[in-house]
Amino acid sequence: MTEEGLTKKTITIPDGVEVNVYEDNRVEVKGDKGVISRSFSHPKIKIKKENSGIEVLCKNPRRRDLAMLGTYVAHISNMIKGVTDGFEYKMKV
Repeated sequence: MTEEGLTKKTITIPDGVEVNVYEDNRVEVKGDKGVISRSFSHPKIKIKKENSGIEVLCKNPRRRDLAMLGTYVAHISNMIKGVTDGFEYKMKV
């Protein structure tokens, strides 16, 4: 059932990754490379865990709220990438 004025983006969770979403919009991602936890706080944006993914929801979004929604989706996707593939930093000497 879709509510009018509700914007929703879904992130799929790959195999081998465990995601916990707490009531205070704190997201914890566990994988082979470690654990990442991050707290998200925005009054209009809610994060829920569904069957095979994470839903990021915003009711009656304005332009700035949609930008934050996309930012949250990108952060959570990068958290999942970090615990599966890892990140490598190369420094120039």
